[in-house]
Amino acid sequence: MTLPVSGSLQRNVTKALLRSEEQPDKIFTFEYNPTEISLSHNAEGLADPMGGEKTGDTRFIVSSITTRGSTRLIMSPLTFTGDRIQKIGLLLDWVVEHTQRRPDGTLGAGRRERLRFQWGSKGIGFDYQVELMRFDCTYTRFARNGRPIRAEIRNLTLHVLDHADGPSHLGGASPALTATAPAAGRP
Repeated sequence: MTLPVSGSLQRNVTKALLRSEEQPDKIFTFEYNPTEISLSHNAEGLADPMGGEKTGDTRFIVSSITTRGSTRLIMSPLTFTGDRIQKIGLLLDWVVEHTQRRPDGTLGAGRRERLRFQWGSKGIGFDYQVELMRFDCTYTRFARNGRPIRAEIRNLTLHVLDHADGPSHLGGASPALTATAPAAGRP
């Protein structure tokens, strides 16, 4: 689903942020001025754990499939210059799955750090708990000493875990998750 941003040709640039839920002092702020916002949602089938499909009746197989969804928010391109490039290191930390040590000393499955993505005006902004799934970073300009001074991030992909229920300092859930669909034939 793509939500076009309407209004004048000159759009306001608004700060967006990714903040660690586990370490709230780790904040990645950036200017976000989209011409469109892409949300990708796909459903995954899950078999019924009760074992209804073992009866041999195909009706049980069909009725035992439930659907769970997965929503991703994809942002592109984001440009960073000067010292702000150093913040890209946070993205590198957040995209890596960290294994968890179990009480018995063994390592459990890896998981990414939970983040909060916030952007937009109060009452109509985006406020999601997310995981950073991937991003592509291209350094496009360098100082004479070889230090990068400009970077472009594309395909910053956030897996939406949930959206904020009720009021937050940005005003609650995304309009994409709370808006009703227009009637047929209406824009």
